[in-house]
Amino acid sequence: MVLLVRVSETGEPLEARVTKHVREDVDAAAVAAAMQWRFEPARQKGRAVRTDAVVRFAFEGVQFARTPFPSESDSSGAPATPTRTPTRHWRSR
Repeated sequence: MVLLVRVSETGEPLEARVTKHVREDVDAAAVAAAMQWRFEPARQKGRAVRTDAVVRFAFEGVQFARTPFPSESDSSGAPATPTRTPTRHWRSR
């Protein structure tokens, strides 16, 4: 996924838009995240200037989960309750 972020002279994102899409919900989450970031402003002749930044998110090979998985619901269609596997703690000797 690729975003184009307009960055102000103070490093605040002014707007962000998706230029290479992944999935609608993932795109929206990436834009929301980028709008919370602060950037190092670009400089021209030593002075901070407004510019556009390209931000790439590498999602290649990532499986996006849908919750709940169909196999995780009981016959009523209700989601399964998550379980926790006990963790074994090792003691030093």
